[in-house]
Amino acid sequence: MNQQSEFLKNLGISELNEMQKEVLEAYKPSGDLVLYSPTGSGKTVAFLLSILKSLDTDSNEIQVIIIAPVRELAIQIDSVFRKMATGNRIACVYGGHSIREESRSLEVTPAILVGTPGRILDLIHRKIIYVRKVHTLVLDEFDKSLELGFENEMSGIAERLHNLQSQILTSATELRSYPNFLSLKDPATVNFLSRSEALKTDYFVVPSKDTDKMETAFLLACSFKDETSIFFCNHRDAVDRLSVYFNNRNLVHAVFHGGLEQDDREKALIRFRNGTCPVFVSTDLAARGLDITDVGHVVHFQLPLDEKSMTHRNGRTARAGKSGNVHFILNEKEYLPEYLTIKPIENNVDSRNNVPLEPKWETLFFDLGKKDKVNKIDLVGFLCQTGKLDKSEIGLISVTDRRSFVAVKKAKAKSVLASAQGQKIKKKQVRIRIAD
Repeated sequence: MNQQSEFLKNLGISELNEMQKEVLEAYKPSGDLVLYSPTGSGKTVAFLLSILKSLDTDSNEIQVIIIAPVRELAIQIDSVFRKMATGNRIACVYGGHSIREESRSLEVTPAILVGTPGRILDLIHRKIIYVRKVHTLVLDEFDKSLELGFENEMSGIAERLHNLQSQILTSATELRSYPNFLSLKDPATVNFLSRSEALKTDYFVVPSKDTDKMETAFLLACSFKDETSIFFCNHRDAVDRLSVYFNNRNLVHAVFHGGLEQDDREKALIRFRNGTCPVFVSTDLAARGLDITDVGHVVHFQLPLDEKSMTHRNGRTARAGKSGNVHFILNEKEYLPEYLTIKPIENNVDSRNNVPLEPKWETLFFDLGKKDKVNKIDLVGFLCQTGKLDKSEIGLISVTDRRSFVAVKKAKAKSVLASAQGQKIKKKQVRIRIAD
């Protein structure tokens, strides 16, 4: 088995898709590459495999910088690369994270640095990192970074990369022009936006007699049963208002927007992924760049501000060849956007369908993580032996630096808490509670 096959096996991937194969053929360590491909098509694996071609394993300098527009995407890229187990060191940095902790993690210089633009530039200014040997710059979800106003930060990083040989830009939407600071030199372009596999998406209009549409949103969420859904709002206050309404109607859900602390955003994503909260209420922050699979329904609680926003929102469902559904909740004063070329089916939600379905899973929080040398195998063993669970009663496990989250069957959560409190993992006392 060659190295690439081994890396893919570590990721649970049997073979590359057509886009990834074309990227690997097109990429040259001494040239630029622009990749256009839909959300969820595997762009991260494509560019990570590409940059491995240019890494010098004998170097003790940062060689590659990967810029992501949001911290969740940076964390995701870091996680994917670590799972590949290439033997090369990577470090992840982002705003809202302790500078002191990041400084300690950078004491051993990584070959690859991934992070948000503001934090990377700050670390350069503080002389915590040195970029004199960086030869490759990756700008993932590049158009999102521009939309969020990070052009000055990206420019500040790029102008300090005096030995830059290669730039990789990725985007799920086509760009008409590129900022001058990039100085792209006849880049190779791989465009899978028009060639991507046709995905089955059904579109629905959900009429609402109420101007605020809260009750309609609630009834629609109830109709999904245990299928996952994302309700998109344009602003944080709308997310919070819808969340209050859902709470008052006892609908279990997770909330996600840029005003939350990083820990709360991370916990919301974990609970959504592991089935504890099948309903996710978010701003467009969740529209791309996040590792969220198998979303059954995308709901436009508020109409997107433009066509690009709608494209990215809709891209959360019907991924990797699976089918999905898109819903537009419209009150009597609202109309579908003109740029929507597909005619949706009208779906009048049933007012009798007003009983929220209880999720089948509960998330347990453990106050131990990677820094405590705790891994997924340790947690499974602990829950089976001490918590008396069968492996089938244990769901998705997420281990972060200082804590861990484990999905268990809801019916068993309280008994696990009762039997596991005060016990030890790896000779360390562990505190366990239900994550809220």
